[in-house]
Amino acid sequence: MNTLNELEDILYFAYGSNLDESDLLGWCSRHGLNYPLGECLGRARLPDHELAFDRYSSARNGGVLDCRMSPGRSVEGALFVVLPGGWSVLDRKEGHPGAYVRRETSVVDQAGNTVRVMTYFVAMPALPLVPPSRTYLDIVRKGLASRGIPADELHRAVDAAKERR
Repeated sequence: MNTLNELEDILYFAYGSNLDESDLLGWCSRHGLNYPLGECLGRARLPDHELAFDRYSSARNGGVLDCRMSPGRSVEGALFVVLPGGWSVLDRKEGHPGAYVRRETSVVDQAGNTVRVMTYFVAMPALPLVPPSRTYLDIVRKGLASRGIPADELHRAVDAAKERR
């Protein structure tokens, strides 16, 4: 596993609530922490994965997103530079390593380049899937829209969570 010092040059791939700057700023403010993200370098996609609401969050009062393996599908998100000290803030927000685990993976950027990144995956996915709260869903929708990312895969994940309940 990478140490926080080794992560300085690795980009962060965000695909859920961290796409919404105001939500992340609010969380940081409530916890007395600095905002962890620098420049957004644009959209990217994580191949062979799909969005899933496979973790219950009491803080979000419902299901929260994960990227899970799914050959042929992809998850769209955004690439960010992480500011000094930012990985420890993101780890704390994501509950790493208990709720989510930070892992290195590769995404494809808008130019078609493969980029090494870090992102967060649910540590122990729940089955059945857990529908999200309306508030959380609105935060993710707002974040996707702010980055020009279609919400089609998000809506598919919501439908899947509702069907399997």
